[in-house]
Amino acid sequence: ELTWHEGFIPASEVWIKIGGDKGGGTFKMSFRIVNIDTPNAVHNTCVFSCFAADDSVTNFHVALDRFKEQIEHMHEMKWRQYTVKVFICGDYEFLFNMYGLSGASVIRWLHLYPFEVMPRKGHLRVCPPGLHIMLGIFTKLFHMLEAVCSQPDLELANHTTDVNSSSFSKYSQALQRLPLLQVDLENAKHAQEVLQQEAKVAKCIAAVKRGYPEKEGPFVKILDNALQSFGVQRQQYFSGAFIGNHVHKALQNYIDEAQAHALNQAIEEFMAFYRNTYPEATVPLKMHLLEDHAVQWANTYHVGFGLLGEQGAESIHAKFNRLGSVFAPIRDRVENLLCIVKEHLLSIEPQLVAAIPPPAKRVKNT
Repeated sequence: ELTWHEGFIPASEVWIKIGGDKGGGTFKMSFRIVNIDTPNAVHNTCVFSCFAADDSVTNFHVALDRFKEQIEHMHEMKWRQYTVKVFICGDYEFLFNMYGLSGASVIRWLHLYPFEVMPRKGHLRVCPPGLHIMLGIFTKLFHMLEAVCSQPDLELANHTTDVNSSSFSKYSQALQRLPLLQVDLENAKHAQEVLQQEAKVAKCIAAVKRGYPEKEGPFVKILDNALQSFGVQRQQYFSGAFIGNHVHKALQNYIDEAQAHALNQAIEEFMAFYRNTYPEATVPLKMHLLEDHAVQWANTYHVGFGLLGEQGAESIHAKFNRLGSVFAPIRDRVENLLCIVKEHLLSIEPQLVAAIPPPAKRVKNT
């Protein structure tokens, strides 16, 4: 059943978004109909291309050129009484690879062509990668906060060793013992005693240089505990990064004029605070996208990053990983991926089962 999301999508239009992302060792290209209640849900995500290789420009041409005419035909086509509009979404690396951009040309391109008026890929309207913008900014600010919290950790290391962290405790003990060992070395009189003290000093210096994982500092641990109390946990891998589901809650689906004005004011205040508080900090690409393109996009299409974002393309990885374990006995990689894609399509379109011919009955030899 189609919906026009409380009038934010024109009543005469049906929107389709196409996106891709690599995860779990495979790149997946999929599409979603936006005119449904939950367009980013896994059961509303149709994968039409999948390959186990890098998401490079060359591989995009090999895998996706065959769909070029079909996608161009969809643009502005008439379906019943509706006009179809096609959007492309994904993280900014995916979008830049689709455009064949890299290096300094990326920054120049962003300054020349905001997302709402940029040159389209064929007839595709390009969506800002809202999820990755928010995720990148949140992670950067959190790392800056961690760095601030690590300073009192270093001060604490000079005064106490009573900390529930083995690495931090060893660092603290070495930091406090080093001056004493250096004094003992200066006071050593016999050659054997000098050698022993030099070995102790070298061991202690090595422990101080080795330091301790920043996340194991007492104050940084308190920060992590505060995050967990909000129901947010960092991944054990990828340098303790946050996952998209924890940030996706911040992405709205619909934005009216008043909300767009409030969003613009909030972004201006945030960027002013950021620049005044951290004058030496750089403005990363994702922060530039937020500052210069987010509100322009909202004013053009009156929808937020949630509705036309890349969350649907990201969420499909977990399901494919589960299906991958089911079809793991199939050793041929191409056949394995084919079975996974077919199983996913049957799960989102169960009526397709009726079109599958029954298996041929075996004829017993008499």
